[in-house]
Amino acid sequence: MTAERCERGAQMLATVDGVAGPQVVESLAKSFSDFTRYVLQCPFGDIYT
Repeated sequence: MTAERCERGAQMLATVDGVAGPQVVESLAKSFSDFTRYVLQCPFGDIYT
């Protein structure tokens, strides 16, 4: 379930923010991996989808 939420979130992030979204997430993941996972799962994976 968590992997599905992250995947849905990543797809929605790319749809909403274009190329910039995944670039920001990749940059955040280097220092804040838990926060990055939360952002993909909750706002983008659950709410926006």
